[in-house]
Amino acid sequence: QNYANSVRKDMDPFLLAFTIVQFQFALYDYLAIRYKDDLVQNLQQGKPLFTLHEEEVIKIIKAFTSIVKNGISNN
Repeated sequence: QNYANSVRKDMDPFLLAFTIVQFQFALYDYLAIRYKDDLVQNLQQGKPLFTLHEEEVIKIIKAFTSIVKNGISNN
């Protein structure tokens, strides 16, 4: 699927890319803080990054994606 037409053209592409990367870092931080996972230690020990079940991680990723797509407004 081509998503190029669904991205705002009035925004600086660098700003958009930067924002998406920051959301990715925020997602990792959220999971680490919320579920008390030490991502670096897990990686060094060959464990999965998160102790949370994959389905739950995907659910949280979808919530983050919804914030990017729709913002935080209730309207």
